[in-house]
Amino acid sequence: MMQQLKKTPEETEETLIPKPTVAQKPHFVRCNITGPDGKKRPGWEMWLGEHCFGRSDRKESLIQSLERQLQPPQSFHWREVHRQRFERARLEKAQADKWEAREGAEKA
Repeated sequence: MMQQLKKTPEETEETLIPKPTVAQKPHFVRCNITGPDGKKRPGWEMWLGEHCFGRSDRKESLIQSLERQLQPPQSFHWREVHRQRFERARLEKAQADKWEAREGAEKA
């Protein structure tokens, strides 16, 4: 009698999970954003088909948010989380320095 060594996907409960993709190209619409203080400021809405993905002051932040959601889940190990926070803080500081340099050049 021969034994079956390989199990079917139903027996092992292993199924392939398809990678999420954006079926339609996002499009942007101008809108007014009302802040917590009640003031209105210009902003953008990002639409995916008939779904409003979100609103923001900048298109770039909406695109970055969508890209983060499409990435596979990351490790929540404390070293990995610490490294991500360190890299994010370093990038934000570099962008802030770049803005300060532009403002200084404009004032001069």
